Amino acid sequence: MRIHSLEMRNVRAVEHLVLDDLPDTGVIVIHGDNEEGKSTILDALHVVLSQKHNFKNKHVKPLQPVARDVPMEVSVRMSVGPVELSITKRWFRRVGAELTVYAPQPASYTGGEAEDKLAEILDTYLDSHLRDTLFLRQNELDAGVAAAGIPSLERALDSGKDTDADAGDSDAFIAAARAEYLKYYYPKRGLKDTVKKLQADREKAAEELAEAKREAAAMQDSVDRVERLEAELKQAKTELPEARKHVDEATAEVEALTGLEGAVDKAAEVSERRRVELEARRRTVTQRRELEKRYAEAEKKRTELADDLTTAIEKAEQEGEQVDTLSAELEKAKAQREEIGEKLREARRIQRVLADLRTREELATTVAQLRDLDETADRLRSRLAGLTVTTETVRQAEKARRELEVAERIREIATPHLELSASAETEITVDDEAITLSEDARHVALHDGTTVHIGEVTAQFRAGSTGGDDPEAAVREAEKRLTAVLEEAGCEDVETLRARRDERSEVDSELQRNRQRRSDVLHGRDADELRAKLAHLDEVLDDDSAVVERDEDELASEVETREAELSEAEEAVRHAEVALEPIRSRNAFLERTRIQARYEGAEEERDRLHEELTAQREEAGLEELEESAAQAEQARDEAIGELKRLRERLAAADPEGKRGLLEAARARLESLQSRIYDHELECAGLSSSIEQAAGVAEKVDICASRDETLKRELHSTLRQAEAAKLVYETLVKHRSQTWERYAQPYVDELSRLARPLFGEDVSFGLDENLRITGRTIGNATVPLAELSGGTEEQLAILSRFAIASLIARGDEKVGAPLVVDDALGSTDPGRLQRMGQLFSKLGQDTQMIVLTCFPQRYDWVHPKTQYQMTQLKAVED
Repeated sequence: MRIHSLEMRNVRAVEHLVLDDLPDTGVIVIHGDNEEGKSTILDALHVVLSQKHNFKNKHVKPLQPVARDVPMEVSVRMSVGPVELSITKRWFRRVGAELTVYAPQPASYTGGEAEDKLAEILDTYLDSHLRDTLFLRQNELDAGVAAAGIPSLERALDSGKDTDADAGDSDAFIAAARAEYLKYYYPKRGLKDTVKKLQADREKAAEELAEAKREAAAMQDSVDRVERLEAELKQAKTELPEARKHVDEATAEVEALTGLEGAVDKAAEVSERRRVELEARRRTVTQRRELEKRYAEAEKKRTELADDLTTAIEKAEQEGEQVDTLSAELEKAKAQREEIGEKLREARRIQRVLADLRTREELATTVAQLRDLDETADRLRSRLAGLTVTTETVRQAEKARRELEVAERIREIATPHLELSASAETEITVDDEAITLSEDARHVALHDGTTVHIGEVTAQFRAGSTGGDDPEAAVREAEKRLTAVLEEAGCEDVETLRARRDERSEVDSELQRNRQRRSDVLHGRDADELRAKLAHLDEVLDDDSAVVERDEDELASEVETREAELSEAEEAVRHAEVALEPIRSRNAFLERTRIQARYEGAEEERDRLHEELTAQREEAGLEELEESAAQAEQARDEAIGELKRLRERLAAADPEGKRGLLEAARARLESLQSRIYDHELECAGLSSSIEQAAGVAEKVDICASRDETLKRELHSTLRQAEAAKLVYETLVKHRSQTWERYAQPYVDELSRLARPLFGEDVSFGLDENLRITGRTIGNATVPLAELSGGTEEQLAILSRFAIASLIARGDEKVGAPLVVDDALGSTDPGRLQRMGQLFSKLGQDTQMIVLTCFPQRYDWVHPKTQYQMTQLKAVED
């Protein structure tokens, strides 16, 4: 595959870009600043080759221009195998696809037909695995690319082996088997939709046949049901008159029981009334006996409490006199204790004042220390504010100086120069500057117009047009960045910058030490609280001379004496309280009060019961109440006997049985009537359904015929699909078993390309998929994951070089261009030169497209074709 031209409109931020007249081989460098659309070129190539014009998926949608409602269009002209074609696709608005084939047979296609034809050409001649491998996206340089499974490489590696069968025939056989397999299966999603549709049609036909059979069975069930219903209906109508007669007879027998049941209910009511009356009279007798008993007990209790009350009054009078005497003694002891306590409190107050004076003196010293430390901290912070150079500033300056050194080195390498030496000291003149030569080589930089005088010989250098970027400009740009960092910091050089940073660090350390000293002075206390406490003590302490002049030892002795006196006074108070405690509660007085209350309550209860008993005796005596209860009991017994006699007569008449017969007769009559109604209604409905189901047998025959036809077609298709799958998977399996022999040519080619970068004794470890697992130099092996970023980047490109080189040996028309998006950013200048040589060599047989924002990385590539993004986008519509 070779790309001849590319044009795109409204792809991301690129409104229009034209890239044409691309050479079939060699290195093509497309360069421009960041966000000018270089990566968009690779994305446009991807979607035009792999995404249909009506797609709006994750590959296409991100390429839609922002805030512009315009169609996105990509056109590419290329050669794929023997086919030369151009394809144009538009997305989002006025979508469409146009394919023009120029050779070997001219033809034109549009829309879905163009998509299908393009897919057919690409599937036939383009190895999509190879294309995905050789299109290297930015930040996706995978050094562990799996070379196994790329059909183009597989054929190239096979071409050099002595095999029984021709590799091309084997590939063609596998391709034919795969093509047959792809008739029935998607590569990753199983059976194709056409086979699945046939399965669905077969399942639908089977369902329709089953439904038709269910309808026929349902119709036959309806016919049988109608016959059964008509027989049952006739039988029910025959039994209906007899059922009505049974209901009438049972109703007459139940009505004859009504009078007897009424007499039973009336007798039950009379019996219940007699029982209730008897219970009431018995309760009256019991209550009268209980009342007389309670009255006798109340009179006895009142008499007993009268004797107890006389004794309690005498004890209460004696107790009162003793309480008055002991209370006077206790009040005297408390007054003496209060006098001594007041003297002790005054002595302690003077002690606290003296302690506060000492505390105020200590706080004044601490606050003064804090004030000095805070003033020092303010001076240090003011000095620190003037020192703006940080470690980050120094890091930026050092980075800028390193970039300047690299640019000067590149200038030194790229700038033409003379290397002069002399066996004896000889003086020459270069641009009017005298230079003395010796045996040591002297480099003289050459610029356009440089003039060298060697004795009588004058030599003048003419550089001509280099056509590349000026290394001197890169040096000036690096000097400009370094100068900008130094000027912003106000320093002349990096060493001054470091000195300023060290000075800032020293001031910062001194500030930290000041903070530590302040923390030591505070010792966990709050400075504001200390100042507030000092102000409070200044306010409340009046420096009373009478207090200040007191001797602390004498004051302590006084406090001790007063505390001893207070202890003795408190002991006296406790003795008086202990003496008073047993009689303080006035138990005798309280006992008299309790007994008097109980006596009065008993007298009131006796009087109340006497009044209640007298009133009841006036109404009826106890003997009269007992006689009335006996009469009520006799009346109850007579009512119970009458009720029993009537119930026996009712039981003999069997009312429940007669009512059961009536309910059963009524139920049978209702069942017959309901059955007749329901059967007539169901027969009418089934007759209507049978009329509507006419022709269902014919429907069963039609569905059975269609089901059998689809069943045979599906069986045949699935057998062919399984056979195609078996053949394809068997061929792939056998090809995988012989794949190990492909590894050595690939690793040999990879090592050959890597020797200029890593030395003659470099080799590589590969896994079963020909993926690089590690690099070995001499006896030192480093796993891929532990290599530097620059080395991984170089191996990612070298692995693609090896794949492209092996394929190109077999057929230069096979494969895809190598497209590299913004690579070699982590490669040092020495390896850049050697990578440039590899690019140049591989470009002799391969079309290589490089997208970069730093074209100087490819200065060592020759020959090369360069395009600038601003020129590619500056085309006229």
